[in-house]
Amino acid sequence: MRATLDEQQQSSRVFALALASVVTSSSLIVTIGVARIALTDARHAPLAVAATVAYLPFHLAHVRRAAHGSRPRSAPWTLAAMAVVIGAVLPVVGIQWVTSLYPLAASVLLVLRRPWAVPFFVLLVVTPVPVAYLAGVPSWAVFFGVWVLLNGILLAVPVWLMAATRELRAGRALLADEAVARERLRIDGELRATLGTALDTIVATGEQAGALVDTDPDEAADRLRVVVGAARTTLGDARRMVAGFQRTPLLAELDTAVTLLRATGIDARLVPPVDAFPEHVREPLLADLRAEVARLLQADSVRHCVITVTCRPGGVDVELRSDEAGQQVRRVIAA
Repeated sequence: MRATLDEQQQSSRVFALALASVVTSSSLIVTIGVARIALTDARHAPLAVAATVAYLPFHLAHVRRAAHGSRPRSAPWTLAAMAVVIGAVLPVVGIQWVTSLYPLAASVLLVLRRPWAVPFFVLLVVTPVPVAYLAGVPSWAVFFGVWVLLNGILLAVPVWLMAATRELRAGRALLADEAVARERLRIDGELRATLGTALDTIVATGEQAGALVDTDPDEAADRLRVVVGAARTTLGDARRMVAGFQRTPLLAELDTAVTLLRATGIDARLVPPVDAFPEHVREPLLADLRAEVARLLQADSVRHCVITVTCRPGGVDVELRSDEAGQQVRRVIAA
């Protein structure tokens, strides 16, 4: 549990650092554009600063919300407000204000859904062409158009990756919760089918013995002996079940591992043993299996993984074969 908490804290720190990097990059790009305007045409510097202060918070909010996988209803309206501010200043400042289209293009990709995002993004990419011709510098048209394309994509892609990572982490947590719920239901079913029935029988027999104490003491004594025997048998069954609960079914653990690997895009496959599948194994093997699966999930170069289970006298071997960075890696876990 402590390891899981540490991994979650580390993942949260990495996410916060990545988000801060994107926010810093966006702010830096905008600041450089405003500084260029101040150096080339100081008359328009106050207008550029005021417009930037007006639209930049909208863009940063789009980045933050998209990274967290949320798309509030107000996002299209703030995107429209951002476009109005930038569009209103563009005819006044001229070609140097085209740099403000970089964050606007990224916000279009982050806020609008795919059918609508593409045409609006293309519109922003070609916008520098007429602006450059009207400003008398047609040679800059292609330059700024390409930069709108590149900066819009470069600012949006990291945010998409962060959102996908959060979604994947949530999926893993959901799979783990479902596995825990299935195990609890299994334990509850076993308890009801064995101990519950036995306890009901003990209670019923005990009540019968109590009712016969005054009328038929011998029969009551026989019933009490039945209760004692049933109680001993039930106690033994309870001990065996507790020992069994301390061992997790290997097949369920392997199914969970394959599901997690496939959820991350890894082509995972399970090869069962030729002989009967062992229902339970000791915890050390399962701990090593979980650690190896966690390592594979964090390895970016893994594309395929085959998990092979082999039964042998007195134990079981779990072999994991994966391709990592173009090389075959073989890991055997024995118990």
